[in-house]
Amino acid sequence: MIIYIKSQPPLAVHQYMAVKDSPTATLIEIENTGVRNITLQQVLVNDQRVDTGKLIVSKEAPFVAGMTITGREDLSIYNIRQIDIVPDSTTYYALKIDHSSIQTITIQYHYLKFPFTFKMKLQTKKEA
Repeated sequence: MIIYIKSQPPLAVHQYMAVKDSPTATLIEIENTGVRNITLQQVLVNDQRVDTGKLIVSKEAPFVAGMTITGREDLSIYNIRQIDIVPDSTTYYALKIDHSSIQTITIQYHYLKFPFTFKMKLQTKKEA
């Protein structure tokens, strides 16, 4: 069972995008594809701990590029470790990271009491 859980990590990243009302912020849309809750532990940007990251929750609609975050009553904003990510297809989650130059994102989390690490490289726009 442990081998299966480790070979099928439950955290999925669907997309990442800019935020209209914050020029240095990036939204990273995440989903729990497992059967139990995911507890986020910490987020690293370029292998450095980020203390300003937030977990954005929408129960109404998925996240879209260029959307506005501030002043929206349909979005809830939490600290990274404040709530669990539930395996529910009607709730949408995104990490909001304020950083001017994101090259890699590392998400450390627990699932079924096992530690997991998800790491990905973000493509940056090339200057013309």
